[in-house]
Amino acid sequence: MFTNKFKSIFLVYILSVSISPTIQAKESFSGKEIYQNNCAVCHGPIGKPDQDNPLFGQSGVLPANFTDPLFSSREPGKDWFMVVKHGGAAKGFSEIMPAFKDVLSDRDIKKVINYVKGLAGSHRYPSGDMNFILPIRTKKAFPEDEIVWKFRFQDDANNSKRDQVRNVIEIEKRIFERVQLSLELSHKADDGVDNGSGNIDQIEPGIKYVVYDDPSRQVISSVGALIAIKTEESNSSDEFIPYIAAAGRLSETLTIQGTARSTLPLRKFSNGNVELSSVVHWSPSSWPRSFKPGLELVSSFPIDRGTGPGRKSFSQLSLIPQTQIGLNKRGQVMLNLGAEIPLNDSGRYDYRWYAYLIWDFADGGLFSGW
Repeated sequence: MFTNKFKSIFLVYILSVSISPTIQAKESFSGKEIYQNNCAVCHGPIGKPDQDNPLFGQSGVLPANFTDPLFSSREPGKDWFMVVKHGGAAKGFSEIMPAFKDVLSDRDIKKVINYVKGLAGSHRYPSGDMNFILPIRTKKAFPEDEIVWKFRFQDDANNSKRDQVRNVIEIEKRIFERVQLSLELSHKADDGVDNGSGNIDQIEPGIKYVVYDDPSRQVISSVGALIAIKTEESNSSDEFIPYIAAAGRLSETLTIQGTARSTLPLRKFSNGNVELSSVVHWSPSSWPRSFKPGLELVSSFPIDRGTGPGRKSFSQLSLIPQTQIGLNKRGQVMLNLGAEIPLNDSGRYDYRWYAYLIWDFADGGLFSGW
C-alpha cells in the first residue's frame, strides 16, 4: 500500500504526463485554450473542481474554486504566477500542484491567470493586486482578514519615566464585498517601564469601506472611522478618529500609500490633531521570504496650538524607515520592523521602535506554509 508521500509523487507524475503534450504550445494560444490544455484536468473545465475527480480521491486535496469571487480577488496575480510557474510546494501549498516553468512561457502564464481571474464573473470585490504592504503608521486602503500584534517602545533618554511600552492586538475581518470591521485592544506600560506594570487602557472598534478601486491602474481608496474607548480612570477622553486612505502602484516594484486622519477627543475636539502620512515601499522580489523596505513620513497638526512658552509647533514631523520581512513560504505570516525619528520637537521622545507580527488567516493557519 502506498504511503501518503508516494501517493503524492504518483499523482504529480500523472499530472506531468497529462500536460506533456502542451510543451509545444504556441504563443498565439488564448488564456482559455491554455487553461483547457493544462489546468482543466484538475481544476475543472469551468474552474470549479470536481470532488469525484479520481486524481484527488486518494490525496484528499481539492483544488481551488476559481468561480468564488472572494477567493479569486483576494490575492495578487503575481502570487498566482509564482504558484503556476514554480509549483505549489515552492509557495507552501500542495506538492500535487506541478510547476509549469518548463511547459509554459511567462507570457502564457500571465494569459491563463488573467483568464482564471475572470471565471468568477462580475463582482465588486477589490483586486488583490492592490493589497499592498502594511505600513507602520499609515492606514491601509485594502480590506483585510488579519490578526496583527503591534509592539511599540518609546524611549526618552532624558527622562526614563517617560519611556513607554505599548502592545496592541488588532483583529480585522472582511464582510460583504467592500467592508472591513476591526477591533484593537491596547495595553500600555509607562512611568517606569522596568517595573512591568501596565493595563489595557484602550479599546478601538472600527469600520472601513472601499469607495473606489481601479484594477487596471492599481489605485484604491477607502474611508473609515475608529472609536478609541478609554478603559482606565483618567482625565483622558474617548476619541473619534475618522480617516481617508489611498494607495497606488508607482511601478512594478514601488507602491505608495497615504492617509489623512483626525483624532478628536469627544470632550473637546480642539484638543485633537490632524495627521497626514505617506509611505513608499520597494518590493524587489516576488518571493514571500524577502525584505520589502519602505520610508514613511508623518506630519501631525494640533488643532489648538496653545499660547505662551508652551505653544506647540505648527506641525510635528517624524520619519519612519521600515521593512517588511516574509517569514514563511506562503507569505501569510510577516514581520514589520521600523523606527520613528522625530524631525522637530525632539523633546517629545528620542525615538520609537516598532515591531508588527502579521497573520493573514485567510491564506492559511499560523503554522502552515512553512
